[in-house]
Parts: sequence; structure tokens; C-alpha cells
Amino acid sequence: MLYKKSNRYASSLVKYLLIMIFLSISLSNCNKKITEFTDSEQQTVIGQKPKAGTIFMYPERIPLERGGFYNAERGIMFVPTNRSKSDTDILSLEIYRFRAKDKTKSKNPPIFFLHGGPSFKGLEGDLETLGLFENRWEALTEVADVVIISQRGIGSSKPTTLIDNTRSKQAPDQPFDYSKRNREFEALLQRERAEWEALGIDLSGYTIPEAIEDINEVRIALGYDKITIWAGSFGSHLGMAFMRKYPNLVERAIMRGM
Repeated sequence: MLYKKSNRYASSLVKYLLIMIFLSISLSNCNKKITEFTDSEQQTVIGQKPKAGTIFMYPERIPLERGGFYNAERGIMFVPTNRSKSDTDILSLEIYRFRAKDKTKSKNPPIFFLHGGPSFKGLEGDLETLGLFENRWEALTEVADVVIISQRGIGSSKPTTLIDNTRSKQAPDQPFDYSKRNREFEALLQRERAEWEALGIDLSGYTIPEAIEDINEVRIALGYDKITIWAGSFGSHLGMAFMRKYPNLVERAIMRGM
């Protein structure tokens, strides 16, 4: 009996010593790794990029002016930057979906709202204004689902291709020189293009044909057969381009500011 107790004690002691040695080595390695980096060094961890076509939707509660919330869906979809290139990068689009109040109306072709501009910064800031959802979007949910897609390269779409639009001021007592201003603006655009290309952004993908495919891929990802287009200004231009490419996918279209 004494032998067995001594044997168990020795076994426990060995396990304890092994654990302490393991922890000492681990902490030593951690300390070594920590001391290897200085404040001036930046360590970037790069994960695997999501595949084009990946979509992630999550609940979003919108505060209502009358009190309470509307339960919406908000999400991100990753699409190719330039679909004509096999080695193209990806960009993200923000999506909002407002479900039809009557579930039977969800069977109707959804209303895809195409914003004007192109200058759509996304809905997050707007929806923080009490009353905006009721005044602008809620009535549409009486008819069908409502889907809003960000514009590639603008606002909530990433990367966002902002440019420095600073130009020289025009003296009020001098005649406007169109040639000078055009040359100045062209030089500005060339400079900004070089800046973005140096960052690895393929600007050849920021086009109407690519934006049309964005709309169609969101339609497919959300499971709709046809859509209704509601558009204004630049959105009307985009909507017409979509109808030319995919006439059989559009149930009806309402456009303004064409």
C-alpha cells in the first residue's frame, strides 16, 4: 500500500514538473516574441480573402419616429473588381433589405432602388434620422421587399475611391477660362488615378457594365427571379443599362430624372 501511494505521488510530481517546464518554455518564447518587436514596427496579419459571391446578411433594427423598431436586414457581398480578368481582386458592396410587411407580398418581384449620383454614401447615417424610414421606405414594403445596393467605389462600398477635388479658385472679376480649368481638372484626375493605381486598385473595373453585374449577382444571392427597378438620375442610367442587358429579369421599372 505504501508503495502504491509513493508511486502515485511520484507520478503526480512528474506531471507537475512537466507542466511547469512546458509553461516556462511557452512564457519564455512569448517574451522573446514580444521583445523582438519595437514601437516603430507594425505587424500586419493578413487573412484569406473572401471568395467573390460570398454574402453575409445580419439583422438591423431601425428606430421609428412613432416608437419601436423596424427589423431590417443589412449585409455585405463580395464581388469581382473586374470580371474580365481571371486574377482580379474583390470589392465589397453593402446591402439593405426591407422585407414586405405582408409575407405573401414577398413573392412579388422585389423593388431594387438604384440611387443617383453616383454619390451614394450608404443608408446608415440616413436611417439614424427619425422618420426617414417611414417617409421614404415603409410604404414600399406594402408592395414587396425593398433592396438597396451601394455603388461600387463609393461610400459604404470598399475600397472607396475618393479623390482630391481641390482646384484653384476663380477670381470673381476675371472671365472664366474653360480651357485652363479643363487642363487643370485633367491633371488632377491623372494625379489621382496614379495614386490609386499605386495602391493596387484596378480602376478599369469601376464601370457601368460591372455595376450591372453587381445588381444581378445580388439578385441571385438573395433568391429573386425578377426585380422591379426604382431609380432616379444616375440610377435611371444604371437601370436602363440593366434592362438592355437583362430585359427578361425586369418585371417593371419606375424612373425619374432621366
